[in-house]
Amino acid sequence: MLLEDLDTEIQAFSDHNLDINDPSREVLTKGMLKFGGKWNKSISALNETHLDYTQEIEGIQVRFYNAPPPPSCRIEEVDEIIPAQPQRIEKRKKLICNEV
Repeated sequence: MLLEDLDTEIQAFSDHNLDINDPSREVLTKGMLKFGGKWNKSISALNETHLDYTQEIEGIQVRFYNAPPPPSCRIEEVDEIIPAQPQRIEKRKKLICNEV
């Protein structure tokens, strides 16, 4: 099976959702390579210094929950201009990566 090689505990599974919680960077990388495709990233609700990676695969929502960012990246709070009327600035968390 595809998931057996990940060498981690699958912590949540239902008919349409598969969660792999708190994966190490190694498990995350291995899993993303096995599943392939394009992964969506978002700041984790559990820990603002970590990310959630999600992708729908054959009708199942796969999520690596609360994973560390790549070694060359960090999450910072930045001021972002919101072009509404009137214009305003909000603080938001963003993934910032160093160029390699």
